[in-house]
Amino acid sequence: MIPEPIKFQLLSADALPQILEIERASFPRPWSPELFQQEFRSPQSFLLGVFGNSALLGYSVSNLVFEEHHLLTVAIARDARRSGLGKALLSETIRLGRGRGAEVVFLEVRAGNSAARTLYEGLGFRITGVRSGYYVDNQEDAILYTLGPL
Repeated sequence: MIPEPIKFQLLSADALPQILEIERASFPRPWSPELFQQEFRSPQSFLLGVFGNSALLGYSVSNLVFEEHHLLTVAIARDARRSGLGKALLSETIRLGRGRGAEVVFLEVRAGNSAARTLYEGLGFRITGVRSGYYVDNQEDAILYTLGPL
């Protein structure tokens, strides 16, 4: 159940401390602050946050290259997971990308991340490839997903 009320907002570098807190609790190899700073500076990128009661509950990082929308990372705060926020955040991220000219969305996910894979497939993403041994921490495969044309 999505906590009410929620709002979506494009993020600036001011949100980096909250982003990093969620990032470090979400991934075995979290992005560095420098990687996020690069995305904030990139004219092709946008970072979208979902807020509840003024607290950042999740974020997505996207890169737009012509008509291609690359979803780079998505994370929801641990205590807000399985509430529908991930689906809401992804839907809004896709909507924003479409509004900026995206015709197709690409992402990759760890093969073993069944919760994320179920979410992506529920939104209409289809498997379009595998990158064998992609993740350096454990050599896990990355599953490539595509949504579109939008």
